[in-house]
Amino acid sequence: MHTSEDTSIRDKIVNAIFDEDMVGPKACQENFDAPKLIEHDTSIQYTELNTAVRDQIVEFPVEVFKQHCAKHMEILPMQLLGSSSQLERKTVKLLSNEGDMIELFQELCLLFVNWVVANHKTAYKQYVVCCVYCRAIGHSPPNRYLQGDLDIIGGAPALTEAEIIKGMLGC
Repeated sequence: MHTSEDTSIRDKIVNAIFDEDMVGPKACQENFDAPKLIEHDTSIQYTELNTAVRDQIVEFPVEVFKQHCAKHMEILPMQLLGSSSQLERKTVKLLSNEGDMIELFQELCLLFVNWVVANHKTAYKQYVVCCVYCRAIGHSPPNRYLQGDLDIIGGAPALTEAEIIKGMLGC
């Protein structure tokens, strides 16, 4: 449907899928009279205590990565899938309101590898800490996990491996 010259059918289907009169959070559809926060609402991820603990957990490896002169790389863990993308991977895929397929990443290393190749890097140290997504079982939203990644390319293989191990141990 995406490559068809007559996009009117595709547009009608996508518009029907995202019809705001028909679509809403499942929890709110059950009781229209009183939309309220339900006990297990997944839209609120952290309480203040959980956020403080998460921040402390993230700060330690980030400081270790910085001590190893790794540069922070900000990553948006999703990509727009085109016709050449691999659709057989077991990643989370979403449909945009324009009818495009979006893939949420379940790992961060491939993004860095693609960046290294595109920028012709032969030596580089980088770290990233962000959320990745895994498919849930059944009709649940994707599972979100915080992941930290330290990548080192270049240098003598034994030294690079030793530095990664040392970084993992927090030395």
